[in-house]
Amino acid sequence: MTATAALLTGLSTSANAVPLNMQPGPAPLPDAARSAKPKATVLASRDKASTKPKESEDVAARAKGVLTVVVSISKQQLTLYSDGQPIAHSRVSTGVPGHATPTGVFSVIQKDRWHHSNIYSNAPMYYMQRITWSGVAMHQGVVPNGPASHGCIRLPEAFARQMWGITKLGARVIVTYGDVTPVAIANDRLFTFKPDVKPEAQPEVLLSRATLRQSVWDLRERRRRWERWSPILPALYLEACSWETIRPRSSRLRTAGVRA
Repeated sequence: MTATAALLTGLSTSANAVPLNMQPGPAPLPDAARSAKPKATVLASRDKASTKPKESEDVAARAKGVLTVVVSISKQQLTLYSDGQPIAHSRVSTGVPGHATPTGVFSVIQKDRWHHSNIYSNAPMYYMQRITWSGVAMHQGVVPNGPASHGCIRLPEAFARQMWGITKLGARVIVTYGDVTPVAIANDRLFTFKPDVKPEAQPEVLLSRATLRQSVWDLRERRRRWERWSPILPALYLEACSWETIRPRSSRLRTAGVRA
């Protein structure tokens, strides 16, 4: 009885410890191995986060020339050019049918870091760069794989923040169905920057003593005449005015060549 009881006790203990329907699996990892994976993940995420400021600094460093923003509706893509050279690309989301994004050549006419829509239920439109006064702008938003806006050009948050800090008012924005590339053009009727031309140095003119003496004498003679006639000029003027007033009308008309 004692051996039988011990056997039953051992079976019951093993049944409680490991269920009969459990499949054998791999042995659990030690604590050191468990803690190693999260640390590796954290380090990788930190490395990815640290690359973003470097990329933004690189784009800001390359954006030293004239900036041009080109939006392709067919490709749902934005390309940022500096002096005709592409320096950055980004996915965008333009207007859906019925609220299509207008095409053409525009300029950034307003910028607002914390803008909210005054049409669509105060929706947040951060890093807003307006291109029309009718409500079309580039701003941060949800960017799916296709058009999804009411006419605006949605940008991912990172690129919207990056481009908002680079562009200025007046930056050229080109919206087309296809993809275009800025090219340089030249025409005589186009406005051009006038080069800074320094005036040529004029040669010094040396006057002879005779010329200087004559100039001084002329100045003294003019001053002498003015001092002689200046006291009586007002009196002569008043006398002429009074004589014109008291003359008979017939005499004045006859002087003017008109018969009375």
